[in-house]
Amino acid sequence: MDAFSQLPDELIRRILHAHGHSPTLRLVSKKLYRLCNKQCSIAVSSPKSINSDITQYTDHLNTLWSYAVFLETLYLSSSPLLTRITHLDLNLAHFTNNSDTRLPVCTRYASYIPLMRVLYSLTLTLDILSLGDDIGALIGKSDSVEDLTVVLHRITLHSAANLATAIAYNYPRLKVLRIHRPTLVTMPGFDRQTEHHFIATFNALDPDTLRKPNTILFKNYDIENNTVCTHTKLNYIHTYNRKKDVLTESASKQRRQYALRKYYPGHSLHVDDVQSHGSLDIVAAEFDTLDTDIQNSCRVAPFVRDTVRVLLHEKQHQQSLYRRYSIRERLETLYPGLIADCVHTYHLLTSEW
Repeated sequence: MDAFSQLPDELIRRILHAHGHSPTLRLVSKKLYRLCNKQCSIAVSSPKSINSDITQYTDHLNTLWSYAVFLETLYLSSSPLLTRITHLDLNLAHFTNNSDTRLPVCTRYASYIPLMRVLYSLTLTLDILSLGDDIGALIGKSDSVEDLTVVLHRITLHSAANLATAIAYNYPRLKVLRIHRPTLVTMPGFDRQTEHHFIATFNALDPDTLRKPNTILFKNYDIENNTVCTHTKLNYIHTYNRKKDVLTESASKQRRQYALRKYYPGHSLHVDDVQSHGSLDIVAAEFDTLDTDIQNSCRVAPFVRDTVRVLLHEKQHQQSLYRRYSIRERLETLYPGLIADCVHTYHLLTSEW
């Protein structure tokens, strides 16, 4: 058994007192440094959910304000707690809909990250990155973080390229990068096309000056009780591993299951491939799941049925790219007011005289 694991707690505290739990302790012994890290590490998480009830919503805002004061106090007082935080969950999505405060407030919170000198694991919930955002300032920076998770929904191709570059510059010791996105995104969002562009940007970076992560994972999430949940029934996961300074995707289902087991312990090992359903009769499989009004419209007007058949195939294609697609919204765009007219006609035909 490793002799370090037998050290008494009092001796570890003395070592910590002597070295101040600084990164220089790593030079003495990496094993001892990890042991001390475990002994005094602190995890900090910001508020997650926003409840629609007005009273609970007010309570949530008060909690959010308290968290802001807590971070501000740590920063202004140069608290020693900053040098003990190893895990940080920073939720900046609360400010998404406030264009006046989003950039300055989020940038301010992200500026605290470099002060946490032993920070190892960081989760950033951003929700949106827009064209013109200072992405380098929004995501913070750290010379110690090795595991970074970015929870993101809406993003453009250009912003995705900027995000990849900013991560490479701001997190030089990064080993594992996780991108969490909704199962189906609202465009512009982090769909499969944006994912490929993101990886291509990483691969185009100069390997002599910027180090790529060892592994990049893209995983879907669902919203439960207004909070992000990665414990989904179907795990849409894509993994990229660095080989000779090039990130390549793991194509096999077995590799994705292995990544799910390693990086998301406790999750169901079922990995679904949305592109494997091409042989199904998509119209027969999904017609019964359509809105009742759309089904009745198909019964009244044959041309609507033909249009819905085309739209169902388009929906399958869009969902294979992880894009949200609504048959009803598309029909309303193509034929404004048609569904209401068809439903009215259907009720006249089926009503008793």
